[in-house]
Amino acid sequence: MLYRVVINMVKVMDEMTQLGIKSHNYKTTTVYVEAKSPDDACAKGTRKVCNEILHERNTTRIKQLAKKVAKTVSVKSVRVKK
Repeated sequence: MLYRVVINMVKVMDEMTQLGIKSHNYKTTTVYVEAKSPDDACAKGTRKVCNEILHERNTTRIKQLAKKVAKTVSVKSVRVKK
C-alpha cells in the first residue's frame, strides 16, 4: 500500500538552516512511501527524509545531522493514499 507520512521537523529546523539544508526544512514535511503496515510506513518515511538530506550534501556534519533527525523527529500522521 502507498502511505502518506507527515513528519514533524520542528526540533531540527534550526540546525538544518544553519547547515544550509534546504530539503524538508519546514515545520512539517510530507513523504509518500510504499509499505506493508503503518509502522513500516513510519520507519520508511523517516529513513526517506534522512536519505534525501544526505543526498543534498554528504559531509560528516550532515551525516551526524541525519542521525539526529532519525532519533528526534516525530510522525504526526500516517494515512493510506487513495
